[in-house]
Amino acid sequence: MLPREATPESPSPEADPRPGGRIADRLNSIAREQTHEERGEPDTGGRWNSAGIVALAMISLVLLVAVLTSAKAGRPVAPAPMPAGPVLTAMELMQAENGFILKNSKTARAYQANRAALAKSALAVSGLAGSVRGNNAHASALGVPQSDWVAAMDDLTLASDAFAALVANPKTTQMEAKAAYRAVTASCTACHVAFVVE
Repeated sequence: MLPREATPESPSPEADPRPGGRIADRLNSIAREQTHEERGEPDTGGRWNSAGIVALAMISLVLLVAVLTSAKAGRPVAPAPMPAGPVLTAMELMQAENGFILKNSKTARAYQANRAALAKSALAVSGLAGSVRGNNAHASALGVPQSDWVAAMDDLTLASDAFAALVANPKTTQMEAKAAYRAVTASCTACHVAFVVE
């Protein structure tokens, strides 16, 4: 490393006879700097402000209540893995159909080009939900009544059938279809919450 040239503004470290020379001067100047509060500026230097602390406390409280409610309801706090078998296979296939529907309903061009395939995918989701409606493996593994599983699959079937019928109508716009698909995803979400699906 080449030595720096000394200028009047920055004398070389060798020119300062004190131990630590320029480092000690810099540390002293840092110690003399005003704090944010003294200058009347908001502190954005990484410290928590009161709003951040309140927000963190609120989030912690909501999470604590959710965990306690889950434990109180007799459900496991940690997600239970879905048992291998026809239900898991059906859910994986539903995820593939869901991905296709979401991808092809994002834009009007994709929606118009794939309208028939979207309806077919929605009917496939209905068929898959119907095929596992009577299977009680996951419900019994979680200690949830089988009637809850049947109701969840019926909700998914109804929402998927309604979406398929809407998409099959050539007058339905992409925005209407996208809004209608929210009912399908809402039934998926409700099932995943009730059955703690990973």
